[in-house]
Amino acid sequence: MYNYTTKYIVLGDSGFVGKNLTKCIENNNKSVTLGINRSGTSNSQYEVVQIDISKNTFSHVLNKYCDRYTEIVLCAANPLVKSGIDNYIQNHNILINTLKSIFDYIQGIDYPHVKFTYISSMSVYGNKLNNQQKNVGWYDVELSSMYAQEKYNAENLIERFFEQWEDERIFNFRVIRPCAMVGPYLTHGLVYDILRKLASISPTIDLLGYCPGSRKPYLHVQSLCELIVNYPNGFNNRKYNISAADNASVLEIASVVMQETGIYKPIQWSNEKSWTGDQSLIEPKALNDNFTWQNTNTSLKNIRLAVNS
Repeated sequence: MYNYTTKYIVLGDSGFVGKNLTKCIENNNKSVTLGINRSGTSNSQYEVVQIDISKNTFSHVLNKYCDRYTEIVLCAANPLVKSGIDNYIQNHNILINTLKSIFDYIQGIDYPHVKFTYISSMSVYGNKLNNQQKNVGWYDVELSSMYAQEKYNAENLIERFFEQWEDERIFNFRVIRPCAMVGPYLTHGLVYDILRKLASISPTIDLLGYCPGSRKPYLHVQSLCELIVNYPNGFNNRKYNISAADNASVLEIASVVMQETGIYKPIQWSNEKSWTGDQSLIEPKALNDNFTWQNTNTSLKNIRLAVNS
């Protein structure tokens, strides 16, 4: 584990990953020094600063609260999936502003051992990762959404920034790429959508695409949080993936959610192609084994845990 004095500043602590991460940190007898989010709300006792980091600089806040035992974790993300040059520019500007504040802080400190963790996504591999493409390079595939493009750009900017420092400093950042995730505080995604439709007055669950739908690995967010807090060599590989060891189809997921809730409705398939970013066929076995940590739970077990959490 990291030194017991490690403290965390969590950017985006009011979101899905951020809420779960702050609870995990505290459950591991560590402390959250500060949370930064747009609403100024907190799900715990630590101090919170209300800042929209996509629009405002915040390096002065980091200067006030950080010391040599602090790890900065960037969980905040823009879930925008629409294509188009205007959306691309908007996403890029948000990303640049956020990273600039972090980089300005790091450049201004006089001690080398600041730690920075960026929560990326396996979507940087695009939608073509399968068993026939063993160990494909993440740069060899076509990105499928603005969200994936945002993560791809961030990874490149972060790596280029840290490359300018000496060896003792270069390994103090890491990029973690989780697959699709489920768990408490879920605000979007397939499982959230199915739960919402089961609770509605609609007699059916309307799902995009053709039966049985696309397949993806699904991870419980708690596994990601435990990895962030407790993984002892987390800053050595610099970039690595975290995934369930298998994947699940839309039909399988819908069936499990209905079993766990006890609410059953017939599924109405749109028989239309769903949005490009939901067409992933990501096989965990195709990931580079040297940079992948696979959770022992199956995707469907992770979904059962999430529905009951």
